Amino acid sequence: MTIRTWLCRNGMHGHKLNKRFLVEPELMHVQLDELWAYVKERGQGLWVWVASDATSKLVPALYVQVGGQGVHRSRPYAGLALRLS
Repeated sequence: MTIRTWLCRNGMHGHKLNKRFLVEPELMHVQLDELWAYVKERGQGLWVWVASDATSKLVPALYVQVGGQGVHRSRPYAGLALRLS
């Protein structure tokens, strides 16, 4: 079994758990954070946007963009409200 196979299986299992147990989570205080990092081996930047609930520590949304020029070109926050409502 390769790592990729293991990650795919665990991702599918996690998706099933989320569909079953997180039907309508009560998110009281959602925080939006962003992180930019430079990946030296690849020679490109990496943007990570995370939405997390401060009370329950759930992460309802995570978005990663590799090689992006700027944060203003592709903000994932626009569709976040639709996913959380």
